[in-house]
Amino acid sequence: MAAVDPVDPGRGAYVDLSYPDLPGSSGLGDGPSVAAVEGERGTAYVTLTREGAVWVGGPVRRTPPEQGRYLRCDDSGWRLRCGIESLWLPQDEASSVTSAVQAGTAVATVRVDARGHAALVDVTTG
Repeated sequence: MAAVDPVDPGRGAYVDLSYPDLPGSSGLGDGPSVAAVEGERGTAYVTLTREGAVWVGGPVRRTPPEQGRYLRCDDSGWRLRCGIESLWLPQDEASSVTSAVQAGTAVATVRVDARGHAALVDVTTG
């Protein structure tokens, strides 16, 4: 994950997250975007595979996998968006999360429904 944390006095610190294990577009992994591969933009699917205690992103495709877990994403913009890119935290927490993300010790807890819609629940540090 990579983080950017602008501050809003009313809501706290906004942490913008990216996930290096998700292939896709600018800022997210090293793989090509689906658009680069197939010449179009829009709904994209990222297969998920378990690696030990965590799940990581696999290939990006235009059709949902017939089985297994996946994220339903959008690559219409400058980066692949899967609904798990932002988190508002109190300023003191955002600083420690940003540090853990930069150190590579942060783990995101994400809930994914049967159709691949994801929500970021928490970011654990340490």
